[in-house]
Amino acid sequence: MAINLIPSDGDKKIRDARRAEGRAALVQNAQALERLYTETGCYNPGDDMDCSVGTAGLPSSFLIETDYYTSTADTLSAAAFELEAAPKDSQVGDECGDLTYDHVGQKGATGTGDCW
Repeated sequence: MAINLIPSDGDKKIRDARRAEGRAALVQNAQALERLYTETGCYNPGDDMDCSVGTAGLPSSFLIETDYYTSTADTLSAAAFELEAAPKDSQVGDECGDLTYDHVGQKGATGTGDCW
């Protein structure tokens, strides 16, 4: 008896839909960081919302997560950021790998395929 290990078209559509959620979370996180920059003058004010203390980081519980992607600020400084959404749970192994988005709107992925 042969077992078919090739993903079905339905599996691909499910992964694509989950990836769309990951992309949306990255864009929402970037928009929130832009609002934070407008309010404070930097992307990394920390919990006290004070840019003068150096590279404090993001306020706690700032980044939006999804059921299938974990969001992190891979690069974060007063004037720049790069966000990353790493697949988790059943999305691990997706052809696109980690999705990225930065302060100039550059989109990327560590894997292959039509990720954005």
